[in-house]
Amino acid sequence: YDLILVGSPVFYYDIPENVVDWLSSAPKLTGIPVAAFVSFGGPEGNQHNALCHALHLLAEKEAVPVGMEAFRSIAAYPTPDWDSANQKAGEHLPDEATYNRVREFTRQILESVRQGQSLAYSSELATRELVRMLPLVWLNKKAISKHTVDAAKCIGCRTCVKMCPVGAIHPEKQFVDRDKCIACFGCLNNCPADAVVIEYRGKRLYGFPEYLKRRKITILEPAEFQHCSL
Repeated sequence: YDLILVGSPVFYYDIPENVVDWLSSAPKLTGIPVAAFVSFGGPEGNQHNALCHALHLLAEKEAVPVGMEAFRSIAAYPTPDWDSANQKAGEHLPDEATYNRVREFTRQILESVRQGQSLAYSSELATRELVRMLPLVWLNKKAISKHTVDAAKCIGCRTCVKMCPVGAIHPEKQFVDRDKCIACFGCLNNCPADAVVIEYRGKRLYGFPEYLKRRKITILEPAEFQHCSL
């Protein structure tokens, strides 16, 4: 490879465990330039250290870090109240300014590769880094009083099964393995039939697509997508 670019959302103040496992299992990447980016839905996401974690895992494979960047976007993590100030602050993102930053990031890492430059990086001692040491998934799961599948609404598409990174959901049995669940809400956010039922702190959650519909939000796509064949 001439360049490897790794992207990930920030999940519980770090890159997700499945991304960590994937990077850790990668073969040697001796001398290959690598760059990392993360997306995050709120300003408190510990995104700098999440980036450093990704680059550190790649550097352990003898890759050469050449760039890193964090891009804020609309928050997709369901909450009992989608109308929080933090949520509203990011409703317009990504915008054209975001995509211009992406283009500049791309230009910078390509220039670094051409010039054979590497990136020096270091983690920060941040409050969120200390919070990350808490059992955050366990604490969040304790707030979930109900997590199941509504058989009357389920259309049998198994999207929730495909999107669950830990194999915790079994729609045919209206069952979710709470021990396996990591509270990522991927099932809720991707169900096309609103059949996933989650009650969080006594309130029924609804997913990201429903949020976009209720708020009449259209996600802006970059101009490059008009010419992309993927």
